[in-house]
Amino acid sequence: MDDPNTPPCGSGRSVENFDSFCEGDTEPTLNKKIRALIDTEKDYIVYLDDDLVVQWSMTDAYGKSPKGFAEVANRIGHLETVSEGLLDTDHQIEPFARLLGEAMARTIGDRDIKKASEILKNAEDYLQARSIENARSWYIKTACACTLPLLLFAVVIWVGQSIVKPIVGNEAFDVLLGSLLGAAGALFSVLSRTKDIALDAAAGKSIHRLESAARIVAGSLGGLVIALAIKGNLLLGFIKSVDHSLAALLAICMVAGASERFVPSFIKQVEGSISAYRPTK
Repeated sequence: MDDPNTPPCGSGRSVENFDSFCEGDTEPTLNKKIRALIDTEKDYIVYLDDDLVVQWSMTDAYGKSPKGFAEVANRIGHLETVSEGLLDTDHQIEPFARLLGEAMARTIGDRDIKKASEILKNAEDYLQARSIENARSWYIKTACACTLPLLLFAVVIWVGQSIVKPIVGNEAFDVLLGSLLGAAGALFSVLSRTKDIALDAAAGKSIHRLESAARIVAGSLGGLVIALAIKGNLLLGFIKSVDHSLAALLAICMVAGASERFVPSFIKQVEGSISAYRPTK
C-alpha cells in the first residue's frame, strides 16, 4: 500500500470513482491540485489546476470518448496557448479558463459537442474583448506615464521662469514650453482617438508601449518644430504681433502635437520651397 504521506512522484494513479474529490484535493491520475472544480461524476472529472489550466480525466468505465472530443480538446489547447500574454490577471484568466472547462464538461459529461462549441465561441469572444481592453490600457498608461514628467517640467520652468529666462533667453524659453506642450497635445490625441487606434494585443505589451511612447515623443518634437518655425517667421508670423502671443504659440504647438498631419505637411511645404529655390549666379 502506498504511504499517503509520500509526495507525488510524477506518475499518475488510476481512479475508479471521482465523486469524492473536492477543490484543494490532488487529483491522482494527473497529480494536479484542483483549484476550481468544474464538473465531476463517478466516471469523470473536469477541473482547473493551480495554473488555471483545464484538466480532465476519465475512468476505464467511462467508455469511448464522445464523437468530436478531439476537436474540442484541440480548440481548448489552442485557446489556452494564444491567451498567454493577452490576459493580464487571474481576474481575467479564471473566467476564461472556466469557460474552457465548461466546454470540456459539456463534451465529457453531456456528450453535447454543439453546446461545447457554443461555449468555446463565447470564450473566443471573451478573449478578444479582454485583449483589446488590455492593449488599450497598455497604450494609454504608457502615454500618460511619458507625458506627466514633461508637463511637470513645464510647470516647474513656468513657475521658475524668472530664473530660467535669464539663463536660456526669452526665445528659447518659449520654444521649450512649446515643445513640452506638444507632448500634451499628443496625449490629448491618444485619449480622444483611442477607439480608432489600431491595436493588436497579440503583438505584446512592449510594442504597444513603444508605439505609445513614440507618439508622445513625436508630439513633443512636432511642438518644437512649429515653435521654431513661428519664432523664425516661417509659419504664422502674425502671432508675434497679437496680444498674448505666448499663449497663441503654445496653443499652436499643442495642435501640432495632437495632429498627425500638421507637422509633416509643414515639412513638406518647406522641402518644396527649398527644391524650388534656384540661387542666381
